[in-house]
Amino acid sequence: MTSPAEDLLARALRLSADDRERLAAELVASLEREPDAATDEAWLELAERRAREALAGVPGVPWDEIRARVAGRRQPR
Repeated sequence: MTSPAEDLLARALRLSADDRERLAAELVASLEREPDAATDEAWLELAERRAREALAGVPGVPWDEIRARVAGRRQPR
């Protein structure tokens, strides 16, 4: 990250939680791209496969495990 970006991040982290949340949402929205047909198709195929597996009784990943995986990705660097 560049020095100006690091300075901006340090300032942003001093904002209230509500302001940080809004700022983060605006930044993410600025990165969103036009829908991609191939990506949409891949997501649809994944959802359909998982639905078939669920209906067939194939066990999924427990919520506690998913939450732990997500928490592990959110560790500060």
